Amino acid sequence: MSKFYLSDPLVLTENAIEPLDFRIYEYCSKNYDVKKFKPFIRLVNIAGCFQISLEQVQAALQRLTKIRVNNLPLIKISDNGKYLTFDMPRHTEFVKSLGFQRFNSSRAWKLLKEHTAQEIKTDYLYKDLDQYELFDKLCSLPKEQLLSISEDKLMYRWVLKNVKKHRNYS
Repeated sequence: MSKFYLSDPLVLTENAIEPLDFRIYEYCSKNYDVKKFKPFIRLVNIAGCFQISLEQVQAALQRLTKIRVNNLPLIKISDNGKYLTFDMPRHTEFVKSLGFQRFNSSRAWKLLKEHTAQEIKTDYLYKDLDQYELFDKLCSLPKEQLLSISEDKLMYRWVLKNVKKHRNYS
């Protein structure tokens, strides 16, 4: 299972999705092949991942077929005689809108990387230090200055917690 997936902001703001249904949709999005525009959905894998029964998975997928975003269902289920096939029309449309093309995803990944590099610009304190040097630097700061630093301003946020714990601050 992939740890990264492309998330559609319109689906994220959809209020009709129950928490379990969203987790299943998120799992299906993680297993979506952006080169072939095909989801990899196996009911047994979903049930095993979330420790639920197959009936609960089937019910959740049925609920996801009824939810529409921009007039496209989140999940589409087709019966091919011996087995069920799944499609994700809304996710396919979203992936195409990002610039992904069938068997040519490098251009879209490049555009996505450029977009995130432009949009996410954070100015960190002590950005040239690694986490161990940052720990030493924060330990050497006076108490007032240390308490004035917020975790958002540091690249390694857990280091501030560790320094406060080391110095017995809460």
